[in-house]
Amino acid sequence: MAGSSRQIRDAVMTALADITYDDEPAFVSIKGSTKGEFDGYPALRVLPSPEGLANVKSSMAQQDRTVSLSILGHIELENKDPDPSVDVEKDAIDQMLDLTDLIVDRLDQVDFDNTLAVDTDTDTYIMNTESGEWNWVVSGAGALLLFLVNVKVTYSKNMTSGT
Repeated sequence: MAGSSRQIRDAVMTALADITYDDEPAFVSIKGSTKGEFDGYPALRVLPSPEGLANVKSSMAQQDRTVSLSILGHIELENKDPDPSVDVEKDAIDQMLDLTDLIVDRLDQVDFDNTLAVDTDTDTYIMNTESGEWNWVVSGAGALLLFLVNVKVTYSKNMTSGT
């Protein structure tokens, strides 16, 4: 059986897969690890954040936990269009800004709908999309725009005898 942190990560990945952009799936690929190349762009990785898992004892029977995740997006920045009038960089930056907003909007909706309620021992999930960052990098795959959305999911774990 998967632990709550993994269930939350998987539920976040499923929620992100539902995002559309220009009437198409917004992301070609969504991975839960740092391994493997993408089949195309834009693409996402949903990874454990360095902040990890916080556990605060509320009472003998209840633990308040916070799982921190990093959603790292990748958009290709290379100009492969033969038409010199096409501003590929501006289009990629516009797409990065739009996708960041769509991710935050989707996570806010998931939080409102309590979509992450995947564990019967858990009462309420509260998701906080704390920040988004934008950057660029030149890699073996070429120039990429990167966007990072930091998410924390807090829930109360009710303890039962024997768990």
